[in-house]
Amino acid sequence: GFANDELEGASGNVYIESPFLFEKIKGQLDLANIQIDSLNIDSAKGEFRYSKDSLIADLIILSNGYSGFVNIHPFTDQDNYKMSGNIEFKDFDIPKYNNLIKINNISGNIDFSVHTKNGISKIEFLNESGKGDLLNSTFNTFRGKTSLIVNDNIISGSSDGSLNKWTAGPYNWQKIDYHINIENSNLLTCDIYLNGELGDTLTIEATTELSDNIYISKLEGSLKQNDIYVEPFFIKWDRERIIVPKIYAEVDAGLITLSGKYEYHRN
Repeated sequence: GFANDELEGASGNVYIESPFLFEKIKGQLDLANIQIDSLNIDSAKGEFRYSKDSLIADLIILSNGYSGFVNIHPFTDQDNYKMSGNIEFKDFDIPKYNNLIKINNISGNIDFSVHTKNGISKIEFLNESGKGDLLNSTFNTFRGKTSLIVNDNIISGSSDGSLNKWTAGPYNWQKIDYHINIENSNLLTCDIYLNGELGDTLTIEATTELSDNIYISKLEGSLKQNDIYVEPFFIKWDRERIIVPKIYAEVDAGLITLSGKYEYHRN
């Protein structure tokens, strides 16, 4: 059997071969019930080789909601390693792991790579065929690319992508493009461009300091052939609801004031 406190309860078997008095080591591992922070992995199987203070491993992981392969080529220490692979998600429950992301679930393939040198990590994600639910409404054909730099637990980077055919109330959005920028793990800015099937358009620019309060600095476009402009405002977005304290909007020649609370429930 095998257990490692750093993996928070991982158990299983490791088989080792070394014909040269541990100068060169190779083997297989079969681990189960792995927990890393809030991430649970049901099983991880694969082969590894250790030589000249460097570890190389090829693993297959299986869990509830996702599966895939991970290649570690090589691992020298926690500050110097390369890792890449592909993960396939099936109705993966994102809010269970990260409440900042308001997507209910996602399915699709994601290629990833992590290159860490002297403690600084460059991380990339690429998705070409995703789909899922946003606020309990289905979207199709999600594509996106994310590039991050992690230095001393401080994250900076950007994410660009698009999703198709998302319905929000009476509006059918054929395409939504987005750009997200993260600065020093605190300031997150987001630009969103929506295009509907009947000529509806919206441009949204928002900023948040990774809290529940979001500042909408720009919201304008055309809905049902009516021009719309909304003065900058704050909203509060938590796990169960969106709260709008008060906003002032110009719709064609009219002026309206809105406030309220939108509640949603995960399936």
